[in-house]
Amino acid sequence: MSSVEASRPRLQTLKHAVDSTELAIRRAEWACSSCEKRQERRDRFANDSDDSFNDGNGLNDPWLFVDPASYADEEAPDYDYEAKKQRLDDEEKRCKNALQKAHEAFLEEFEKCVKQDSKTDLEAMYDLMSEKLPLEIRHMIYEDVIFDLRRYFRGSYCYGQDQYNTNFQSDGTAYELVLQNGRHAFHTGTYDGLQPGGWALNEEYVGQRMAREMAEICYSKKNFTVPEIGYLEELLCHDRTGTGLKPYEFIQGKFTLGITTTKCNGGERIWRTTENEFAYLNNLYRQLNNLKLLTRTSELDIEISLRTSAPIRYTEIEGERRFLNIMEAVRAPLYDLIHKGVKMTISQFTVSTVKKTLISNGPKNYFKLTREEWEAEKATHGEGWLPSEHFVSAEELTESETDSRIRRLLRKRWGHVQSLYGIY
Repeated sequence: MSSVEASRPRLQTLKHAVDSTELAIRRAEWACSSCEKRQERRDRFANDSDDSFNDGNGLNDPWLFVDPASYADEEAPDYDYEAKKQRLDDEEKRCKNALQKAHEAFLEEFEKCVKQDSKTDLEAMYDLMSEKLPLEIRHMIYEDVIFDLRRYFRGSYCYGQDQYNTNFQSDGTAYELVLQNGRHAFHTGTYDGLQPGGWALNEEYVGQRMAREMAEICYSKKNFTVPEIGYLEELLCHDRTGTGLKPYEFIQGKFTLGITTTKCNGGERIWRTTENEFAYLNNLYRQLNNLKLLTRTSELDIEISLRTSAPIRYTEIEGERRFLNIMEAVRAPLYDLIHKGVKMTISQFTVSTVKKTLISNGPKNYFKLTREEWEAEKATHGEGWLPSEHFVSAEELTESETDSRIRRLLRKRWGHVQSLYGIY
């Protein structure tokens, strides 16, 4: 009897816990929504000057006809709707936490059973395949196995798009992403579904030899998109085959990387203090250096999208200052790649205006240094050098000469007197 069959009663119990918790979440979400609607209904009827419920849309609103007797306690003039909504919100969060634990409990048991059942059989299958089939045929089979349409967008494998970014997203978003990933893993039966190649690259399922061969195909034959740079190192370095595989030695072809510095308004956590800003941008420099691990430089086509925007409700020069610092953070790694011979396309995407501009070529080229000029500049970088040596802090904007200083730096370092915000 297989491990899955032997554990079927327990797995059914764990699955029932997941289903029950999903139902509890739907009920909690409905309770929160209906409470808000009832509060809106009471407020609208209490406001004699508001005749919006007399129009067509209002008459079709079913919440206008909810029987007040069903919620008699809420009809009191001093009823505290906010306190009730807080209680309902807390209950919804409790249910979501319970769902996360239910997913983890089911998947821990299910993955353990599947690994026990599959590894021995697939290792035996590999022995037969390697004896009967040439490597080229095995590669054709592997390529079909590892292709998962749900993780692809325009022919490129998306890695990290379901992850929480603490710099730009709220805790509420983190909740939803955790649930989304848990549901995906529950329905596919494994957390490996969120990784390149899925379970097929995990040696605990297929054995080291098959995992290694499939990994080499996965990383060398697929184009990759990393929407957020924070997950670049994990993609390039994480070995799930147990063989010491280095994905960066196999990746080639189209490689698209997103660098986020704002989601829109420029008021995010990284910009609230100079300490946060400098730490984030110095770390951006370190993360971007991981691209230099890629060894198949002549076969690479790297496209980088630098997402920035002039901050809302700030002075123009503050936007120029931030742009200057962002460009300084990416300067050294990108120049290194350009002069290493890697085919590079670098674009700046202005989030607020949804405009994209090529900045690695053409009239708005920001990367004009020759190899000799760049090597001469890089020779001035001492041990432990960080780009923050060239940053301008927000506190310095109080100085009278800061405006002209930033303009001079933009021209000296980048060949432009304004950022792209000013060019538009």
